[in-house]
Amino acid sequence: MRKITKKIAVAFTALFITAGLTTIKAQTGAALNIASTATADAVVLNQAISTNSLVGKTKITVEAWVRPTTLAGNGCIVGNYTSPLNQLQFLFRRDGTQYLFLVGPGNAPAYMGVTTPVNTATVNIWQHVACVYDGTVTRVFINGVLSATNSISSYTFAANTNSIIIGTNSINESFNGDVDELRIWNTNRSKCEINTYMNCEIPGNAANLIANYHFNQGVAAANNSTVTTLFDATTNGYNGTLNNFALTGATGNWVTPGGVVSNFTTSIATPGYTNTALGICPGGTVALGSTNVTSFTWTPTLTNNTPFTPTASTSYSFTGTNSVTTCSISSVANVTVNPNPTVTAVSSATNLICTGQTATITAGGANSYVWNTTATTAVVAISPTVTTTYTVTGTNLNGCSNVATVTQSVSACTGIVNSLSEVNLEIYPNPSTGLFNIKSNSQMTIEVFDMLGSLILETDINAGDYKLNLEEQNKGLYIVKCTSQGQVRSYRLIKE
Repeated sequence: MRKITKKIAVAFTALFITAGLTTIKAQTGAALNIASTATADAVVLNQAISTNSLVGKTKITVEAWVRPTTLAGNGCIVGNYTSPLNQLQFLFRRDGTQYLFLVGPGNAPAYMGVTTPVNTATVNIWQHVACVYDGTVTRVFINGVLSATNSISSYTFAANTNSIIIGTNSINESFNGDVDELRIWNTNRSKCEINTYMNCEIPGNAANLIANYHFNQGVAAANNSTVTTLFDATTNGYNGTLNNFALTGATGNWVTPGGVVSNFTTSIATPGYTNTALGICPGGTVALGSTNVTSFTWTPTLTNNTPFTPTASTSYSFTGTNSVTTCSISSVANVTVNPNPTVTAVSSATNLICTGQTATITAGGANSYVWNTTATTAVVAISPTVTTTYTVTGTNLNGCSNVATVTQSVSACTGIVNSLSEVNLEIYPNPSTGLFNIKSNSQMTIEVFDMLGSLILETDINAGDYKLNLEEQNKGLYIVKCTSQGQVRSYRLIKE
């Protein structure tokens, strides 16, 4: 009852503040007062509810906010009870200090329903009452708490020409008090659903909702003689007609405050879990947490809402419950640890280049690249003047990154002649893809070194034409050392 009292207090505070500033202003009605005087007030609902929408159904939920102004006798809140009892589809009634809920033909005295304990109905205090039938069991919830339950026979709603009436029935069991936010569903609402939505209005249509009445009409306690239609908030348009209401003054009229704040549609949030990321990279963190729950478990065990670093992809099972609404959730959070890419970087000049020459470096293994030169392409052209290390960061489609480096050696290539005419030697073409022609006019020794100084080929030749084959060697710069008649000369070869 704490939440209900708070809402009423807010409404009254607004009224007094308004009065303090200027004058008391008329307020839109938020509930309907039903009074049993010389004639019983009655709201006759659209007959299609009983002849169409309920027909063939095996479940029902009827809920409303009610504020009895008397506990004497019996007062029908809503239903189509009539005599004989076999005309009944459902009945929600205050019986003294109890609430009664019946479904089916109701053949007396074996009522197909349930009665709450004595003293569950309270005078001049708003109560939310939800009556539920799931096909075999009837239940009544008072302010979201189960008050009574009873197992009955199964029943399928048959067509009935008796209209459903709010406030009375055919034997004048008239309710005295206020009614607000009345809903009729063709399903059995759970305790979780009842508690989640009982303190607010439902905007528009909801699944299985037959009719929904907000009672936000007329001017509270004013002359409302023309406001004789109770509007259904669903698109079904099952409006009701007000009969015998005084529609002026504080009784038998539109009144305020109601059981819920008019136009307030914020329900209690359902339990859930949150996360900062479910797909991470190696070394990354993820935080899994629960929302709107009072108790929860994670399996495997983890600390709620605290970042941690998974070492492998893992499924975490979550169960959470809100003790206020009794709503619970069970879910699985699949945390995937995506692999880092294997990034490569290869220079077209695998050994070295001479100052002023250009080489290319090609990156691979990822989807996008960023070089320490600020270039963002997979292939970059370089012309360093000194030996330089190049770094590339590659990122894959999962956002994971890795780094590769390549060092490009640079030589000034000084002291190396391009002609060995002194020793009658020609080597061509140069550069070459690996096969060089040698033409010599004298006997000599040929030695080929890579740029690390390693001897990779040595041969003695006489005067004549020869082939120097470096096709099996890497691309780059090679030094040819020629020794003839005591003379030593070096020659630069480039394999492309």
